[in-house]
This record gives sequence, C-alpha cells and structure tokens, in this order.
Amino acid sequence: MSFELVKGFYNGDGHFYANKTQMNINLTTVSENLRNQLYWLLVRNEELPLLNERKIMISGDCQRLDERAKKPSRKLSSTAMTYYGDYLLRPIKKIDKISFNGTVFNLGVEDDNSYVVNKIAVHNCGRGKHVHVFNYYNIPAEGYEPSKIARERSIGLAKDKLFDSIPSKVYDCVWCCDVMEHIKEDVVDYYLEMLFKMTGRFALFSICLEGDPNYVKDPTHMTCKPRNWWEAELRKAGFELLEIPDFWIFKHQLFLCQKGGFNVG
Repeated sequence: MSFELVKGFYNGDGHFYANKTQMNINLTTVSENLRNQLYWLLVRNEELPLLNERKIMISGDCQRLDERAKKPSRKLSSTAMTYYGDYLLRPIKKIDKISFNGTVFNLGVEDDNSYVVNKIAVHNCGRGKHVHVFNYYNIPAEGYEPSKIARERSIGLAKDKLFDSIPSKVYDCVWCCDVMEHIKEDVVDYYLEMLFKMTGRFALFSICLEGDPNYVKDPTHMTCKPRNWWEAELRKAGFELLEIPDFWIFKHQLFLCQKGGFNVG
C-alpha cells in the first residue's frame, strides 16, 4: 500500500531518464517534508533513493528524489549507501553546527540503546578496541556495550567478549573510559557505587573535566565538574585514590583508584 502512494506521486510529479548503465526515476517537490516522507516510504520498500536539492527560478528550493533502477551493491562501502541487516547505511559527507534553543528529547528503546532520527542512526558505539588491546597483551578482559551493531562488528580479540548487560561479577581492574561525564549528576553516585561493587582491586577512570575545551564540543556531555568534585564522589563511593604516574598521557583527566584493603607494592 505504501509503495502505491509513491507510484501515485510519480504519476503526477515524476519522470525518468536512462543511459547505457541505469535508469533513474525522479520525484520532484518544493516541500522538504514531503520529500523526506517519500524517502522513508522508498526505504521501507527496500529501495535506495538519493536526495538532491537545487535552486529554481520560480519557486525557490526544489527537493528531488532520484530512485535508481540499478541498485548499488549490498556490500559495505565507504562511498555508497547499502544495507547492513535491517539498517540502511549512508556515508557522512559533511557535518555542520547550528545554533538551537529549545527542548531536546532523548529516546530509548528496549534491548538496544539506539534509534533513528533525521536519517542518522545514533547509538553507544564501541567495537571493543580496549578489550582487544588488553587481550592482545594476554590480560583477559571483556566489555559492556548495549549496541547490537557494535557488538556484532567487534574488532580483533574483542569478538564474543562484549556483552549487552552490565556484568554482575567482580574484576581485578575496572576501566571506565569517557563515560561518567555522560551521566546526569543526580545519578553519578548510583553508577559509581555499582562500579565499586564490580571492582576487585583497582579502577581507572578517564573523565572529561570542567575547563577542558573538548567538553563543549560534545553535546552529550551532561556533568561538567572540576577534578576535586570527582575525587570527592569517588571517595564517597568507597574508592581510595592513588597518585597518577607522571609518564601517563592525559594524566590530568585520569583517576587511579583502589578498593580498600589492598596495598600497592
């Protein structure tokens, strides 16, 4: 039924042209909303449309959909859109920053912490690079990653070592990299207490701090605090803070902790 709507629009405002290798079917409208709606109708019918915009003299911007009869390969490519399972992937060619003043809603879905908005798939991407490195140096490690796509595309030795639920066991060392600043301030203590329970001996945190120019570059950062604030929160959760070695890179944002009862020797 949805494809019949597209066919009806084509009969009114569509045309096609062909060359030696392919035939293109064009749908043209001055409405950006209608263009986007037609786009998703085609995608849901397993078609791969291209979006174009051009200036016309009479009515301003012209929104156009080009539907190629000869579909691109389903093999992953850095230059062409393709299907990956139930997902349609397209390359990002340009990123612009715009000013916005208003309410932003964050959506969550069951099982995977991912969703689609404005033709962009958003998820907690992490293919296990740290897990791979630890295991490469014969240090058994595993990781937590809620994104199914990221887990399926895990790299190297991280394969089959990424899990979709927070582990309930205790580890000799917990490595928490660039996570805490993405958590709301009112639940920071809850997650630190959870990580404390998972820690057998040591924990290492990397946290983007107040004053770091990288903090404002990421709109998903939620808790911007100085180092002494995070140190107090870590101690409140039960951690003992250790001195960061001078030769460690990014030592200004690292917090090396141990669980009480162990001596570093």
